[in-house]
Amino acid sequence: MRCPVCDSTFGFSLVERCSYEANGQRIDYKIYRCESCGSSFADPLIAAPPEYYNYAVPEWRWEYGRAL
Repeated sequence: MRCPVCDSTFGFSLVERCSYEANGQRIDYKIYRCESCGSSFADPLIAAPPEYYNYAVPEWRWEYGRAL
């Protein structure tokens, strides 16, 4: 396993075991924290189903104009 932020290959702490269900399909994954840089990431790194993004990301928010 490699940290997707700092590319370290050692020193990970298991933070949480998770699962997500969509369209009758269960996806199990774990959240790790990198001891080198402190970032947290999921393993395996897989994209959520398209319906997750339709719900989770609004079409517009006031912050969008300031971020660009």
